[in-house]
Amino acid sequence: MRGEDDGVTLLELVVGMAVMSIFGLMLTGAVLQTYHVTNGTDAAATAQSQLNGAFLRLDTEIRYAAGISAPGPATGTDRYVEYLTTNSGTDVCGELRLNGAAGQLQWRQWARGGKPGGWTVLASDVKSGTPFTFHAAGAGDAYQTLTVSLTSAGGATTKEFHTDFAALNSTPTVDSAAYCVEGRSVP
Repeated sequence: MRGEDDGVTLLELVVGMAVMSIFGLMLTGAVLQTYHVTNGTDAAATAQSQLNGAFLRLDTEIRYAAGISAPGPATGTDRYVEYLTTNSGTDVCGELRLNGAAGQLQWRQWARGGKPGGWTVLASDVKSGTPFTFHAAGAGDAYQTLTVSLTSAGGATTKEFHTDFAALNSTPTVDSAAYCVEGRSVP
């Protein structure tokens, strides 16, 4: 029979440490899982917030466009579309580009006939097979429209965004095939 001051045996100490190690591993796994889920949720929220902000900005610009060009090219990783606004008294060209390699929606503008400015990133972690679709005015449509279709790919969650922008200053007789082509030759 052991007395009260005999302590613990080596076997009792090893069993106690093994039980504590198991609980420690379970706690570490739970913390890592929570951290992973939180980072994925934050990345998805950031990508969706960027796209919402970009669409609000584009709504104020493309809504007052006098014309929208046909999107191009049909192949490759970078897709683009140009539009012309005239409501400021000066003809200003804008260009949207989906940089497929970087996963970025980019924008730039310049005075019509001038040299395009540098690219500004509107949203990151986005992708699309056909980001820009042009609809000509006429046959029931009073204005040219541009459909922008993107998928935010932040984190483990993806979200589809599809928005139609109507160019309210365009008319069925507008031929915008040659609008703002200066941007096509300047990367």
